Amino acid sequence: MKILSNLNVIGKPAKLVQEVLEKTLDKLENEKKVLKKKILKPKKMGKNFFSGFLEIELELEGFQELIEFLLDYGPVTIEVLGDKDVTIPLGEFQSAISDMVARFQEYEEGIRGLRAANIMITKQLQPFLQQKKGKNAK
Repeated sequence: MKILSNLNVIGKPAKLVQEVLEKTLDKLENEKKVLKKKILKPKKMGKNFFSGFLEIELELEGFQELIEFLLDYGPVTIEVLGDKDVTIPLGEFQSAISDMVARFQEYEEGIRGLRAANIMITKQLQPFLQQKKGKNAK
């Protein structure tokens, strides 16, 4: 299965964005069959940030590897190249779905942890915020 995909990196400075794109490409070249590649030079976004893209064409073994790529790299675009129809063996389809569910559960756990930390920090900051509010009112 051939795919064409774009990965985006946002950050600062531009040099760091470029380095992350290059490291991502190196990692992909070690893991996947890369057919075409192009790193687009980071461009300024707003006042402080830079955005860079990696355009890449890959040959993947099947649906399972496609799902792994999507979950591991989070591309901003993806296009499956080739035939109009795609046939996926049931076992491969089930395995890919199970991997997606497991990853979504990991994300959910992370989100719950961040929510709990946010609530705890907000509670700890309340006395300071109220104290500051009182000083500003004078």
